[in-house]
Amino acid sequence: MLASFFHITIDELLGYRPQLTEKEIWEAYQKFTQLFTQESFWNVIEKVRDLIRKYDACYPLFLAMAQLLLNHCNLASSGEERELILKEAQELCVRVQKESEDTLLKKDAIVFEGFLSIMKREPERVLELFGEKLHPRISSEILLVSAYSLLGEKKKALEYCQALLYEGTVEMMDFLANYLSLCEDDKKELCFSSVRGMEAAFSLKSLLPHKMIHLYMMEAVYYGEQKNRGKTLKALYDYGETLQKNWKDFTIHGDAFFDLLEQWIQEVEIRREMPRNMQFIREDIIRSVKENPVFDFLKEEKEFRILIKRLENLQIEERD
Repeated sequence: MLASFFHITIDELLGYRPQLTEKEIWEAYQKFTQLFTQESFWNVIEKVRDLIRKYDACYPLFLAMAQLLLNHCNLASSGEERELILKEAQELCVRVQKESEDTLLKKDAIVFEGFLSIMKREPERVLELFGEKLHPRISSEILLVSAYSLLGEKKKALEYCQALLYEGTVEMMDFLANYLSLCEDDKKELCFSSVRGMEAAFSLKSLLPHKMIHLYMMEAVYYGEQKNRGKTLKALYDYGETLQKNWKDFTIHGDAFFDLLEQWIQEVEIRREMPRNMQFIREDIIRSVKENPVFDFLKEEKEFRILIKRLENLQIEERD
């Protein structure tokens, strides 16, 4: 009676605010990534906004949509529109921090807001979120490994140890990429050597191809700026080889060394797929070689033309 009198639903009267499951959130994310290839950018953005309005207290959805906006903001037609999208993503993170009661989710929102602040070139906000000093980290995760070992659950201890090694390897490659962008030239060759050592130790071309192609491109650009033909072509060759071997599968997976990783991935329900539509990722990957002016001095080189042809053939095979 009260609900009909005030022209509201029973759910609204009781204060119920609908939620989506983690599976439903990921399905919505995947649907939107596909829609970006089929509809206009702003049509898709409006659909994202509609979903957020419909589930206005589903805070895991907020974070997922913030990631979606970040990963596709470059599809905006201008710098101003891109900034608007990043601002919307940032506001979603702030809402999670203020309104959610989930401590872990709030922590993730803080980290993601920090990342968005870097993208928006707001370093002061990052320092406000995390403080101005880097303190030594105390890893609580390794205690889980020790605890399961003491309980006699050796397989679980090994599984978690592998997961930590995997995450540490991913983090190391990210740190090396950051360090390469900051360090002086006399350190860069040492960094490139370290990258190749890590690749050899853990077969990273297969395990983390998305990280390796980024680092190979950084190496190719560095030597390309020096007009070093041999080292530029070597880095580009490794770039192309890594792409060719993993063109259809950039998903998270284990290997012969990380043979227990699959169980951990399933246990914590990590999403294996890339957070952007693979069509956009592949187009960017090829464009970074074909349209990069730093490689203009190689355009008449046979090896460079062969590389471009290999990349173009990968696109043709995908369409077929």
